[in-house]
Amino acid sequence: MFGRVRRCYRSPLVMTSGRISAGDSLVKKARERFQRAINVDSDNGDAYAHCYKFELLLGTVDEQERVLKKCEEAEPRHGELWVSVSKDPKHWRKQIGEILKSVINNIPIPS
Repeated sequence: MFGRVRRCYRSPLVMTSGRISAGDSLVKKARERFQRAINVDSDNGDAYAHCYKFELLLGTVDEQERVLKKCEEAEPRHGELWVSVSKDPKHWRKQIGEILKSVINNIPIPS
């Protein structure tokens, strides 16, 4: 599977391989794949959410802040989890960073 990821590194499905790598404790590879997913589709809030959750679990405070800042600059509008939270009427006044923190509550910890 990872050979295919190398050949089609621009696919948004790179996020999925990042999640698999995180579950297998391949920290460096997971981080690279989450960053690729963000670079490929910066409008996909789910990619930021998965990356941020990963950094909260295994990253440093600097890495967490970097993902949060990058998300706030991109102002994502798509992604299944992202839209379910951002379009919820009870979140209508939340800023991007607050939405990101709400979305990560819906992401299970990789095992």
